[in-house]
Amino acid sequence: RTADEHLHQALERLQSGIKWCKNRLVLIGEVSSEYVPQLTSVNLATLVQGLISGRQMPHVTFPDQSVWINENLCALMLENVIVNALRHGHPEGPAVSLHIDLQPEPRTAEHTITFRVTNRADPAKPRITPEFCQQSCEGNHQQLRPGGLSDGLGLGHIFMIAERLGAVASLTQAEGEDTVVFEASMPVQVCDDRRISVSSTAVPEQPVPSAVQQRPWNLRFFCAEDSALSRRLLNSNLKRYFEGSCVEMFGATKDDLEGFAEAALALADVVIVDQNMEYGATTVYGTNLLKQLTALGFRGLCCVRSASTSADDAALYTSSGAHLTLDKGLSFRDMALRLQN
Repeated sequence: RTADEHLHQALERLQSGIKWCKNRLVLIGEVSSEYVPQLTSVNLATLVQGLISGRQMPHVTFPDQSVWINENLCALMLENVIVNALRHGHPEGPAVSLHIDLQPEPRTAEHTITFRVTNRADPAKPRITPEFCQQSCEGNHQQLRPGGLSDGLGLGHIFMIAERLGAVASLTQAEGEDTVVFEASMPVQVCDDRRISVSSTAVPEQPVPSAVQQRPWNLRFFCAEDSALSRRLLNSNLKRYFEGSCVEMFGATKDDLEGFAEAALALADVVIVDQNMEYGATTVYGTNLLKQLTALGFRGLCCVRSASTSADDAALYTSSGAHLTLDKGLSFRDMALRLQN
């Protein structure tokens, strides 16, 4: 090798070391509940470049877009997936690929971003099964070592980070196939390349406890949301953090919202509405639903979940009957903390 090649390799290793130190600090803070997540405008090309630098990954695709995401957690999740796929895939060549897909959600301003990492499995190791993934997430992984990731601890951390991102994640290997597939999907908003922290314009929030209370809540949640993915995530995470609770989702269509206020008045303990629900040329405002509820005499907890959380926005929500504003930039864990307190 030439001196320039050695220098280039040394620079890549230095950058890799810096990245690993940063990721380790993020992970330590996340585990100890000290990490404060923020959404920033991230160019996907820049994100991908940081992930593949110094690696042999010829199969990489991504859209030329910038989106609002938690860059540190997203990079940490994908870094762990890629490292383990390279290290524990097929010994003759793991053939790791990374694909990012960005699709608009019908009738909304949101998009769904899907991160997909694939690799050839090591034929000497057991096939990855749903049972393994479930036990890894629950922390029961001492005796299980499949072929896609190094061990259950690594997989458990990856799924923990995905949950903090508000993503639905999966790791699969079809029976008889040698391809391991990791996917994580979550709602995002497309933006320009200005690097601005969402928290700089958000309404200041009161400090919240670091631990979600794990006990039977037995609440009845009624939620209005036009995004299919957001409905799915809300449904699963409310049931996860509020044990024993029932969750009713509305908003798949405009007609689905007819009678929402009356139904919530009769049955709901907590109401969570998206502020801007778009159905073609028609926009249904969550604050109008709350006004209907207030007029009917609803006595439960009313919440607006929105990406718009300026002081003026919060004043509008409060005047419409909202007790709590839930920033869409919050992880579902932090959303649960605010609801519980």
